Amino acid sequence: MESKTLIDEQKICPSCKTSFICNPAECWCSNLPEKLPMLETGECYCPSCIEEILDKKKGAPM
Repeated sequence: MESKTLIDEQKICPSCKTSFICNPAECWCSNLPEKLPMLETGECYCPSCIEEILDKKKGAPM
């Protein structure tokens, strides 16, 4: 079995500018019910902003 390297990265949310920790090998966002766009720029959102995005998506007409 292959072991994942745990490397924490400090990121800045592009929406609210909050600093948060991301570990690309085992990121907390991979446990979300659906994959969210990291944006074409590859930026990640903080947990709070991702929750807001999910809430907005749930309320959006299909």
